[in-house]
Amino acid sequence: MRFEVQGLCVLALLQGCVSASRHDELKKKYDDARAQLVDDRAEIRTLEQELAEHTQLASQLAAQIEAGEREIAALESQNEENAKLIAAQADEGQRLTGELAALRRDKAQLPCSRWAACSPNMGGRRFQVEGHTDDVPIRNEQFPSNWELAAARALVVVRAMMASGMQSHALSAASYGEYHPTASNETAQGRSQNRRIEIVLLPDLSSLPGYDELQRAVSQR
Repeated sequence: MRFEVQGLCVLALLQGCVSASRHDELKKKYDDARAQLVDDRAEIRTLEQELAEHTQLASQLAAQIEAGEREIAALESQNEENAKLIAAQADEGQRLTGELAALRRDKAQLPCSRWAACSPNMGGRRFQVEGHTDDVPIRNEQFPSNWELAAARALVVVRAMMASGMQSHALSAASYGEYHPTASNETAQGRSQNRRIEIVLLPDLSSLPGYDELQRAVSQR
């Protein structure tokens, strides 16, 4: 009986040792798993934050790409419009060059001889030739704008008047560009009327009261 009791005690002690060892092993596994879970959750939060940042960046890039595509489309459309405008300006330039060449070639169409015949009886009065255009824009090497075009028209007539015998000191040229229309530029007929030359007899300021005093004041400056 005594030996049986002692055997039972030894068995109980051995079982207690095994249970404690197993407990420690399980507790360590639990602690390790818990620590790993904490690390995994932290990593998940980091990955979620990075994913959100990448998603936001991708959205911004998509918006930039869309804006770029719109800008490219607008530029392509503008280029097409510019190409059409350049082509129209080239056609207009050729037409205007032909018009000026015709004026130079056929001066008989201009009433310059009548002006030249009348000028000796004008008492030294001066004439100003004014050039006008329509509102169609032009930009080329010969005519950067309608100012130059209107001036060229006026100068052609001035030279024709000089060639007809008028004194050069009695002539001047002026350009009004497109800014003094006499008709609407909305129609071809109106634009044709606005492309014109006007010859103006300048007023004789010497007949105005106080002219001599004004001239003396200007000369004394």
